[in-house]
Amino acid sequence: MVLDFGSLNVAPGGDHSLTRLGLAGIFRRPHVRTQSKRVSSVSTVAPHPRPLSRPPFTPSRERGAPARLSGFGRVVDLPGWRLLLMWSLILGCGGTQDRTPVEEATTDTPATTVTPATTALVEVTPTEVEGRNPLACVEEFDPTVDYFPDRVAVEYARQFSVEYHQHYKLVTITQPWQGADEGLRYLLVQCGTPRPSGFDDVATFEIPARTVITTSTTEVPHLVRLGLTGRLIGHHEFDYVNSPEVRQRIDAGEMVEIGMGSTINLELVVASGADLLLADSLGEGAGGLIGKLRELGVPTALVPSFFETTALGRAEWIKFTALFFNRELQAELVFGEVAGRYAELVGLVRSRVGEERPTVFTSAPLGEVWYMPGGQSFLAHMLADAGARYLWADDTSTGSLPLHLESVYERVLDADFWVQPGSVASLDEIAAFDDRLAETRAFREGQVFNSDARQNVHGGSDYWETGTARPDLVLADLIEIFHPDLLDHELVFHRRLGTAED
Repeated sequence: MVLDFGSLNVAPGGDHSLTRLGLAGIFRRPHVRTQSKRVSSVSTVAPHPRPLSRPPFTPSRERGAPARLSGFGRVVDLPGWRLLLMWSLILGCGGTQDRTPVEEATTDTPATTVTPATTALVEVTPTEVEGRNPLACVEEFDPTVDYFPDRVAVEYARQFSVEYHQHYKLVTITQPWQGADEGLRYLLVQCGTPRPSGFDDVATFEIPARTVITTSTTEVPHLVRLGLTGRLIGHHEFDYVNSPEVRQRIDAGEMVEIGMGSTINLELVVASGADLLLADSLGEGAGGLIGKLRELGVPTALVPSFFETTALGRAEWIKFTALFFNRELQAELVFGEVAGRYAELVGLVRSRVGEERPTVFTSAPLGEVWYMPGGQSFLAHMLADAGARYLWADDTSTGSLPLHLESVYERVLDADFWVQPGSVASLDEIAAFDDRLAETRAFREGQVFNSDARQNVHGGSDYWETGTARPDLVLADLIEIFHPDLLDHELVFHRRLGTAED
């Protein structure tokens, strides 16, 4: 069976066309000031008609921005054990909600550098589709007009929701950070309309945002696929970025590098005049860094998509990003295509793979401790969707399990596959950790695969960028690994590990 992953183009008449979504025909849009309907992927967006409340943005090269802050440092600069710990914790990170089953269906070289020579990474960017939500400020406010006729419907994500009103949106984040006692709410008000009463304690954002800064590569493909690359004016660490459109902006000096976590350059962020900062995690509550940013007048929104425990739940956060730009229609179309492909693959596995499924384990030891993803974690669910039997599937946790190496070794010795073994680039590196690992069946039979096939020269992995937005491609990779007779698919993010001499 051949699935064309390179044809995820949004066009009328397709499975997720305007007709299927019930949006066919010509609609009267609210009266707004004119603004370019498209945003160039390599140039900044046309100036917004409303006055700037902060100094205009000037590229870092003109202002003589300070030298890059190291933060956690580049991936390649970290000692191996720290990389391994970070990777293990990332793999095991997940949310606390139950999983929603997927309905059956009725893009530089190996580890070192891999050239993206596959058509499977064709962008899903509906730049030809014009939505009905305002692209700029409202000229004359009319309280009887629904300014958001295009709306998102959250199906898989469990960590955010949105309520639509005539001229504003109320967004709720269920779990803003680990151990949070309560959720967060954001008030998104259409520019040119009044701020509603009764929300004095709610962080307010004026939309659509003209410019944005991101602190994680997870949000980068959202902007690319929504046709908003030209509005991205800053990012936490350039070395991690893989998207060609964003790399072009970086090389042209059209973006600023703000640093990571507690090392973030607050002065640089404020000077950029960004309308929005999308923060993966910057601190807990008003006392954290996010509170400082808001005190300085930087509209900051947390994007804790990593708490989602399913692939489609994480990918659906493109709809969250779209809320700040009134790009709901585009987000629905883009995500709909990806979700449809994912469902096709799950349906294929369910119809063709029997009860006897290959066994698999993941991660790698750190000293005598092996941080294994829980049985209800993000990766555990994806392994099940790919038709494998995860050896810790009976566990009920969503995070990482700190297990003793001895107990893990006994359990994985005869497993068929070993996937995503941390930051290692070859079988030699695995054996160097502990020679007993070379005795596992997966190691001996060459069935060890890592997700580092697409990473730039700085070590930035596209698995954590494009892969988060294209779980259909990640799933196809895993199916190809476990069941190579089911698909005619060339691995995109994964590669089989060999020895240093291979």
